[in-house]
Amino acid sequence: MYRVTVVDFLRMLPEEIKGLPLWKKAGNFVLTDPVFREQESLSAFSRMGTDLVFLAANGRYADRIPLMREIRSRHGGPRLVLVGKDDSYEYVRKAFLSGAADYLTDPLFGETVERTIRRMRDQAVRERPLCGIRTEAGFVAERLLSEEDADVPCLCRSLAGAVERYAEAFDLNARILLREAEKQVYQELAGRKPWLKEFLPPDSFLNPAGLHTWDSAPMLQQWDRDFRGVRQIIRKYRIVGAPSAVPIGNYILTHVDEKLNLEKISEDIFMNKNYVGNLFKKHAGRSVVDFIKEAKVDRAKVLLLDEKRKIKEVADDLNFSGEEYFRKVFKQKTGLTPTSYRSRVKICGFFGQLL
Repeated sequence: MYRVTVVDFLRMLPEEIKGLPLWKKAGNFVLTDPVFREQESLSAFSRMGTDLVFLAANGRYADRIPLMREIRSRHGGPRLVLVGKDDSYEYVRKAFLSGAADYLTDPLFGETVERTIRRMRDQAVRERPLCGIRTEAGFVAERLLSEEDADVPCLCRSLAGAVERYAEAFDLNARILLREAEKQVYQELAGRKPWLKEFLPPDSFLNPAGLHTWDSAPMLQQWDRDFRGVRQIIRKYRIVGAPSAVPIGNYILTHVDEKLNLEKISEDIFMNKNYVGNLFKKHAGRSVVDFIKEAKVDRAKVLLLDEKRKIKEVADDLNFSGEEYFRKVFKQKTGLTPTSYRSRVKICGFFGQLL
């Protein structure tokens, strides 16, 4: 059931909407009791399970209506359609900026209101599975970032199961849901660890192959490999989580494309050069210079995924002193030349070469 509630302290709008034939000819739409006191609206919405609110502006600008601010601040609350007599651009603009899902001018026309209600319902139905997928993806990202051991196979099965359930329940394309899931996992990871996006492929890192076969072992193996690769990158740079080393590690990882040295880092984070070098080595067990090389090589692995980018361009983009020096450092850290690395990635994938 899709429940619609009308809020109007002048008590005029409820009668207009109550007369719609929609409530009689469609059993899946319900008009709840109206609300006449706006300060009691939120509790009433919760009690009645309101999905859509028609709010009478009664001459007020949208940004001056407290109820609109309260609804906007509550994620997952009902959608709101503002009804007013002013159809000027500025007024309508403020309505949408204040969180209205739509704006209708009074007097209302029955067909317009009915189309609005149906459109709001259809949008809610489409978004419901996406919200569920986002929640599941957020949990996956949280576990991948956790310092505790993550049951990666379980995470893979959980994500695949969520995609399957929502695809079947809402008759949606599973590939679209998977793309949403992988996008959300990526955004959650990059949002919590901003430096991480520099070390992950720019495109999604989950492989949509095999989605039509939900118990497909190859698909789950692919996900398992990719998630373990993410975990490996996170663990590799876990040093940035040590409180006293956070400014140093974060600076290196977020400025990895720049020309870095101990002097520049110390100056930019307002610390003494010797103190920075000693402090970092104490926590990381290696020098700042070696950490910079490691980070630049891992960043280079991402840049090398672009086959159109020449090796020299990668070296220049990462501010190495020259192409030969870049090749030398890359070989020291990976055991492969940049060209050999590219060939290997084609065979086993980005995360396959990490494990």
